[in-house]
Amino acid sequence: MRVAIVGLKNLNEPGGIETHIKNVAPRLAKLGNEVHLIVNKDNKVRLNGVKIHRVYYIPGRYTNKLSMLPFSLLELRKIKPDVIYVNDAVHGFGTTFFFKKIPIVYVAHGIGYLRSDWPKPVKFILKLMEHYTFKHATKVFAVDYESAKEVSKVRGKKVPVIPNGVDINKFRKRVKKPKVFKYEVNVLFVGRLIPSKGVYDIIRVSKQLSKEIGVYIIGKGPEKDKVKKMCDRIPNCHFIGFVNDVTPYLKHADIFVMPSYYEGMPIVLLEAMAARTACIAYDIGDIKKRFKSGKELVILTKGDISKLEMWINKLAKNKKLRQKIAENGFKKVKKEYSWDKIVKEIITLVK
Repeated sequence: MRVAIVGLKNLNEPGGIETHIKNVAPRLAKLGNEVHLIVNKDNKVRLNGVKIHRVYYIPGRYTNKLSMLPFSLLELRKIKPDVIYVNDAVHGFGTTFFFKKIPIVYVAHGIGYLRSDWPKPVKFILKLMEHYTFKHATKVFAVDYESAKEVSKVRGKKVPVIPNGVDINKFRKRVKKPKVFKYEVNVLFVGRLIPSKGVYDIIRVSKQLSKEIGVYIIGKGPEKDKVKKMCDRIPNCHFIGFVNDVTPYLKHADIFVMPSYYEGMPIVLLEAMAARTACIAYDIGDIKKRFKSGKELVILTKGDISKLEMWINKLAKNKKLRQKIAENGFKKVKKEYSWDKIVKEIITLVK
């Protein structure tokens, strides 16, 4: 089967869609499929067994994927796929509109028009594109229950949920502790630097923490300069910026914090758990449905900064509790969220 995958910028970029594709595409190829991946011309990453197609684009938050679309559609005509595997609203709309005879599998990585970090005009356009895609794609699945619920309303029938996974083997290798980790307890945030990821919540909390606890911010995005300035004013809050490989940071952090206000199925949380790091997260997406609070991670009400501070302090002081939560989280993701298991579920839909 010839599968064409679209809906990302390039594999150099960090992000949920990118991580999803990096893991799904080579596994689909390993199962005997001919896999083609369309990316922008800046892509530098290769995947085993996957044919990479680079297309022109105009850099920019609003122009990136829109400018890629016509070139992606032309490339798809050359590839002549048996199925198109789509991962974003722009390519979802374009492929369902122009390719009526080719089966299209759409993956809902969250719902674009429900995100708080898009302006209203953009949300309106996203809603039109996503609704059209939900109705016209041959098959749709979501990576989380909340997205599936929203898609099902529009599609008029129940949409299956296949969550994101994690590569456990990636975290089995020994890696050196990052030199910047110099506190008794090191707390880590990894995410796009936008308000909806809750980066300002963890920065505000860092002001109240003891001198033995250090907070580290990894990521890039439109709020980068503001985030850096805020961190520079707080002695124990350190801005790292973008890093190519967060594995050493996840493995050697004592606590991972994900104070996001909106997520689908966050891969970085699964990775932190796979790295045997105690995790704290806001109650968003599927987290409460999939994990037990206080056992596999700590789940807090969105925006509850006082509880966030309290739990960071509690885990910092109680190493035994920290290790217990970390170990339980690891066992959970190892058993239920391996990418090999997830791809077997995906292939049944793609066929």
